[in-house]
Amino acid sequence: MKATHFITACWISALLLLSATSRAQDNERPMHHQMHQKIDAKSLTDSMKTRLSLTAEQYPKVLAINQNFIDGISKLKDTPATDSTAAGAQVKTLSENRDAELKKVLTNEQYTTYQEQKQRMMHKTKKHQ
Repeated sequence: MKATHFITACWISALLLLSATSRAQDNERPMHHQMHQKIDAKSLTDSMKTRLSLTAEQYPKVLAINQNFIDGISKLKDTPATDSTAAGAQVKTLSENRDAELKKVLTNEQYTTYQEQKQRMMHKTKKHQ
């Protein structure tokens, strides 16, 4: 059960950059419903494009990074986890890999903004658990 909660919380990192419209609609729903929404790489990247002012050159690179991250999280979610520590370590590795790849593509300013938004969302998530 704890592994499921941990993996669900990690989905929040994928949710952190959704569009303002989606966020406004989500505020009316319970937090657990928000965490179980299906997130696709294109929607996530479109939101990042708006929030981080991605260039035409950055967009396909960020899309590929997001797709790899979401695919990895989906595989974990679909695999019954017996050890929450192992699942947590896998999610942490996926997140760290995503951040490292994004850092290569984003400008320093964009990456700082991304990290700030990620931290705010993680803080918000911890409040609701």
